[in-house]
Amino acid sequence: MSDILHSKKFEKFIVRQRTGQNVYKFENGYGASVVCHIGTYGFENGLCEIAVFKFDGNGCGVICYRTPITDDVIGYANTEKRDEVLKKIKELEE
Repeated sequence: MSDILHSKKFEKFIVRQRTGQNVYKFENGYGASVVCHIGTYGFENGLCEIAVFKFDGNGCGVICYRTPITDDVIGYANTEKRDEVLKKIKELEE
């Protein structure tokens, strides 16, 4: 499962890794929680679920439901979709 969570393209932006979750943080103040565990959309197929995060001044990230990318989580993402979504998040304007 760790391969679905860990993007080689964006690994320098990983700020937290734990079982079933990697958190990415980009310079624009946005990031992502990439998860794969029981209860997430896609777990049973080895796919991941992605939530867009917005980080505050203290570095705490919370799910952001107001972006052009999505107004919810993105489920059933394979590695290509994961990297596509991470790229879009990295390119969001502050």
